[in-house]
Amino acid sequence: MDLPLLGKTAVVTGSSRGIGASIAQKLAADGANVIINYHADDAPACVVANTINAREGGRAIVVKADVATIEGGKLLLEKCTEKLGVPDILVLNAGVMGHKPLAEVDEEYYDLHFNTNVKGPLFLVKAAAGVMKSGSRIIFVSTTLTKATTILPMGLIFAATKGAIEQTVRVLAKDLGERGMTVNAIAPGAVDTPLFREGKPAHLVNWIAQLHPQKRIPVPDEISPIVVFLAKDEAGWINGQTIMVNGVSTLCTCEHGRRLHNLDRDSQYKQKTRSRDDESELFVLFSFRSSVHQDFLLTTLSLSLSTVDRSIYSSSSKEYIILKQYK
Repeated sequence: MDLPLLGKTAVVTGSSRGIGASIAQKLAADGANVIINYHADDAPACVVANTINAREGGRAIVVKADVATIEGGKLLLEKCTEKLGVPDILVLNAGVMGHKPLAEVDEEYYDLHFNTNVKGPLFLVKAAAGVMKSGSRIIFVSTTLTKATTILPMGLIFAATKGAIEQTVRVLAKDLGERGMTVNAIAPGAVDTPLFREGKPAHLVNWIAQLHPQKRIPVPDEISPIVVFLAKDEAGWINGQTIMVNGVSTLCTCEHGRRLHNLDRDSQYKQKTRSRDDESELFVLFSFRSSVHQDFLLTTLSLSLSTVDRSIYSSSSKEYIILKQYK
């Protein structure tokens, strides 16, 4: 049995479920001994560990630690060193993802995201880097949203934290690269996990699936193999990279700032956009080619009637147009 990670020790934060659990199982299947980390509920973490320990490959132990805190990160590292030895592979998977626009963001919400997604991982890497050896691998988890031109207002804080992570990867790769370590990140798109489906109606899940050429949402086992590859010796020349793992997902075309009167090729657009009494102008917020997208933007993402002033259909371009009026 080929075990390319035999003798390696891996820590995967937030690995009791979802992508983290899949990463831990894939690493163990290739021979690594793995720390299964959780914060609140030990039952899922124990299931993951028992699954690993029932198979050939590396073994797993469970460690409770709140890696959003510096103290929790230190505890996790101490337990790893005590039980399995100094880590060779550190995967920073734990994170939170809220959905609030600027008007609803408060300090508590901000701190939760930056402590969990940025501060905790950074200081855990700082502590681990002091003991990790040459050839070690550090792998962060970002998101495709950092590259999505159509990101919506409620993604503000989450995207900001992941943007910070991607810049951290670039800089740490040069810092720790001098010691023979690599620092990379993966950036998944939507992944079919209970957390992803939580609170989402079926039509929204179906809409997101349609963004992929294969018309489906991937499962965690389709994301985790790239992490395992980055952990191997063969990936030693890949450093400072954020690797997109999103199935070539696409989003509707964003057309911010396009004036409505530039679209007068269509008879439905031949209307007065300025008047003597109202010095306002209609702008296109989004254009797309499926009515499903319209339902998604108007209902699920809370682009309320106070934000969206008009929705019309262009027969010539076969586009649905969402409009906003600015004064």
